[in-house]
Amino acid sequence: MAGSRVRIEWHHREVKRDTRRKAGRAVAKAAEAYRSALVEELRADSTRAGGPSAPHEIPHMDTGKLSQSIFTDVDESAMTAKVGSPLEYALHLERGTRKMEPRPFFIPVLIKMRHAFKRIMPFRFRLY
Repeated sequence: MAGSRVRIEWHHREVKRDTRRKAGRAVAKAAEAYRSALVEELRADSTRAGGPSAPHEIPHMDTGKLSQSIFTDVDESAMTAKVGSPLEYALHLERGTRKMEPRPFFIPVLIKMRHAFKRIMPFRFRLY
């Protein structure tokens, strides 16, 4: 075996690039899963009896405008995603107002999905 050699090279730039790409895709997948779960939760509520939702209950669907407004904004290269609604009343429902108790939906669905996020993104992440 004279003259046999093994050469091991560390291609750190390629590994870093591939890792960032995979993480960006995982963030995009998690954001879409969260958006889908929000829409499903809001629409599932439409089967409940009519009338306004009770405080601290998922908002009852009236027109479907809220569930249709849920969006994702993903930047895979920065490994970030936003999930939200441009409707002003979405924030009022989530947090409540001086005259109305909250009817949260973003946070409860986020809490339900925490284990799914860990499966989709098997690395450390922050939720804001």
